[in-house]
Amino acid sequence: MSPIGALISRVAIITSICCLITFLLGKDCNWDIFNYHLYVAHAFWTNQDLQSDFMGASLQRYLNPIGYLPFYWMIQAGWHSLTISLTLAVFHSLSLTLLWEICARHLFRDDSQPEVLATASVALAAMSPVFLGTIGATFLDPITSVFVFAGLLTLCKALDNAPSSTTIGMVAGCFFGIAAGLKLTNLIFVASACVAILIATRFFSSGRRLCGSFGIGAAGGALLSGGWWSLKLYREFANPFFPLFNDIFRSPDFPAVKLQLIRFKPDSFWDTLRFPFDMASSRMWVYTENAAADFRFALLFAFALAVVLHRLANFRHTKLGEVRLSNASISLVASFFLISFLLWVWTSGNGRYGLPLLLLVAPILILVLRTAISRNGWFAGIVLAIVSAQGTAILLSQNPRWDSDLWKPAWSPNWIDVEVPTSLKNESHGYLSAGVNSYSFVALHVHPKSKFVNLIGAFPLSIDGPGGHRVARFISDHAGKLRMLAKLDLSPSQASAENIDFKESLNELDSRYALWDLRINAAECTHLTYSVGPRVPPALLISCALVQGNPKRRSMLPEWARASYVFDRIEIACPGLFSPSHGYSTFRGSSWYRFYLNTEVRLRAVNGQVLYSRDPFGPFSVNLGTLDDWELGKSKWICHNPQPHWKLPDVDLLAPTPNYHLQQ
Repeated sequence: MSPIGALISRVAIITSICCLITFLLGKDCNWDIFNYHLYVAHAFWTNQDLQSDFMGASLQRYLNPIGYLPFYWMIQAGWHSLTISLTLAVFHSLSLTLLWEICARHLFRDDSQPEVLATASVALAAMSPVFLGTIGATFLDPITSVFVFAGLLTLCKALDNAPSSTTIGMVAGCFFGIAAGLKLTNLIFVASACVAILIATRFFSSGRRLCGSFGIGAAGGALLSGGWWSLKLYREFANPFFPLFNDIFRSPDFPAVKLQLIRFKPDSFWDTLRFPFDMASSRMWVYTENAAADFRFALLFAFALAVVLHRLANFRHTKLGEVRLSNASISLVASFFLISFLLWVWTSGNGRYGLPLLLLVAPILILVLRTAISRNGWFAGIVLAIVSAQGTAILLSQNPRWDSDLWKPAWSPNWIDVEVPTSLKNESHGYLSAGVNSYSFVALHVHPKSKFVNLIGAFPLSIDGPGGHRVARFISDHAGKLRMLAKLDLSPSQASAENIDFKESLNELDSRYALWDLRINAAECTHLTYSVGPRVPPALLISCALVQGNPKRRSMLPEWARASYVFDRIEIACPGLFSPSHGYSTFRGSSWYRFYLNTEVRLRAVNGQVLYSRDPFGPFSVNLGTLDDWELGKSKWICHNPQPHWKLPDVDLLAPTPNYHLQQ
């Protein structure tokens, strides 16, 4: 078979397998779809300027929208949900195709069976639970991973083509830059690639030239994919990455805080060393939100350590296997992997942000095994055992999709079926949501000139704080056409909105808007329903008119001030755990509440008590004492951040957690 024919066959096989996996896993309706995946593309594509809304999808409103446009276009075109998912899966599968080329043409090219090792590497790479959870889904990470692998493959080719390496290096840098421009978390791969080039070329002048051309290409790629968007943000907010890095740019529209998603980041040097082994755990919230046991990293570091110790003990008599470590591509890819892994763990430890690493670990593991084991029988047996163990872990775990209730191929014509009252379709409004999720996806279904603001989201806004003037202007511009938007949880007995007594829910929601001196007009309420599939109960959104003047505000202000004062004191006691500090306190349910985006923790003041808790996906709640004691300085918390109480049937979420100590 000709090389082109072989390439077409490989692409067809890999793509078909990825599409089959996508079909079997079912449609992914992750939390972010409702919050921002659709809205950021919609706001951009409908020419909505950055002044007409504010934080419409919370902080994510200002992410680069380009990567979310394909999904949005297919939704708007009315494509069947399976067709959309398979289309995304086809592009996502390119990462595996490129990985095969890297393995067969470069990593294992000196081996007697390069294509066999490449195939084994791709099969083991595809067993990443995070990759399985994102393939055919709406996250941006599997899209940017394609550009990372395209850049890595091009760099390997640059090392083999010395006369034209500068030009090829620039092309490679462009691929990496496009990934970084689409999503800033990919900057770690740009930095890692630069250092890996120098290591692979032993810091010779040719390597420095290649690194320089790579840097130029990366800058050009980043400007191409994200520079224009950064320019728009800078013109509007004086911050090209708004609201990120606002501790540096200090835009007046957002607090000058450092935002960094470190909820999965190890807390200490020991935790960093243990991180690859923690990834093998079946718990939730280790390196991703759901349970995603991955043995490959633990095995890699264990085998690599064993090889290093063996070589040190037998330095003079070391015999390499069939793979030559002098291969420059091996040095490049291995260095890239190690440096990227360290940067990933030190910056976030979030599985989706490190998706290229979760694929690349497979060939690196096989490379280490092949280097250490020369006997084909032993080598094949160990690889087969690893594949079997990882495959078994996936089969025994929950659906790798973020929405774990969809462990079934439940495909429906529409990705989300939405029923909207005619009044909301025919007339534009200004929508104010006051929850962690903005539910801004409804922008696609209401009047096209409707605008959105999310008051709480990942970082709540305050009426007299940064950005408050933009919200005030939004409220003024939509006077008489202002509406709230919130989700109501339905019990199994409440099959339809007609069976629900909204009074209690509206009272609680009204309190959320009171600090903004807005009141819900219960006489002008309507509801929207949406469903993600025939096997999933429909969900309910309620929208009511908002009017100026809320009598609750006067009585709530002293409570708000008291809770905020206590929260500030606790933040001072534990600055690393409650980050970013001095956020705005909001009212939810029957408690005052402050959420800390960086560490994904929260404080609540309820019934005179102060409670500390983690995200509900890995919950525990610790009683820190009374508001009175904290006000009087009688309570002191010795800060610890152990592993949380994971969700178990018999866990008492209000019970004290071990290793937490409260001194009275």
